[in-house]
Amino acid sequence: MCRERASEFRVIIPEYAKSAATLIALAGDSILMAPTSELGPIDPQLFGPGPGGAFFQTSAQSFLDEFKKIKREVQETGELSPAYFPLLEGLNLGFIGMCRNLIERSQQFAEKCLKYSMCKDDEEKAQKIAEELCDAKKWLTHGVVIDAQEAQKLGIKVESISLDDELWQKLWFLHCCYGALFRERRLSKIFESEIVSLPIV
Repeated sequence: MCRERASEFRVIIPEYAKSAATLIALAGDSILMAPTSELGPIDPQLFGPGPGGAFFQTSAQSFLDEFKKIKREVQETGELSPAYFPLLEGLNLGFIGMCRNLIERSQQFAEKCLKYSMCKDDEEKAQKIAEELCDAKKWLTHGVVIDAQEAQKLGIKVESISLDDELWQKLWFLHCCYGALFRERRLSKIFESEIVSLPIV
């Protein structure tokens, strides 16, 4: 929708744009980042109850990897350790398929965003960037910091800017004002243009 409304689309990241927000950033013609800015991996996450009933999140890829590890152990030893019984009890095979589909869909969506924008003339590059961002084994944790330099190494089109740059200081001031407004009014997002400012509760 953003790209349909604008002939050019640059994404500015004052602080962090993780996961789904990284996907939005990939649809930009370029991403403006300073030392305070960070992107993150886009490997899909699953939420569920853990020990003691507390909820936790894990990557779909990690779940598949651990399931493969159990299968490999059974093939090597010829038996299933009783320690795995509680983990596998009631496991729906459709859930495993869903994990695979989520990973594939995340990568497809990232490729689509990149082909619209900074990689529109290089489909192979778009595929490579999407694969790397979806690779849970590469990043190990979903919250890892991908800064401007790391993003550039991946092939993402990043405009680096210093903290003392006049433009960045104005952007950071605006970002802090938004932060204060969000805390004061408990807003979820703001849509703003030259002619309108629309807060959403």
